Amino acid sequence: VLTPEPISVLTPRQVEYAKAACEILTNQISRRITILELATQLGIGESSLKNWFRAVYGKSISAYIRDLRILTAKRLLADSDLSIFEIAGMMGYENQAKFTAMFHKYCGCTPSTYRRQYADFSEK
Repeated sequence: VLTPEPISVLTPRQVEYAKAACEILTNQISRRITILELATQLGIGESSLKNWFRAVYGKSISAYIRDLRILTAKRLLADSDLSIFEIAGMMGYENQAKFTAMFHKYCGCTPSTYRRQYADFSEK
């Protein structure tokens, strides 16, 4: 016998909280914001925030911010002359090595290789 998966139905207010959290994270991408700090700023509990955020965005807060930072870094690497050090700082990394390690882990290449490959591709 198959049992149906529980259906997560959020109230409009809960969706608003998740979207407000997303906006804070996006606008302050270079800051390391803890879930507790975010929940406190919104006046809700951590567990509620985590559950509502996942229900709205389909991923955890930490995965969302990581993905946002990678996407933003890729755009900056491709479309700006900012140094990798500057981009690392803008993405909230205290040093370029940690940024490079994270970028390589999720993108399969270093930021400098990505920039070169993008430049080579756009020249063709």
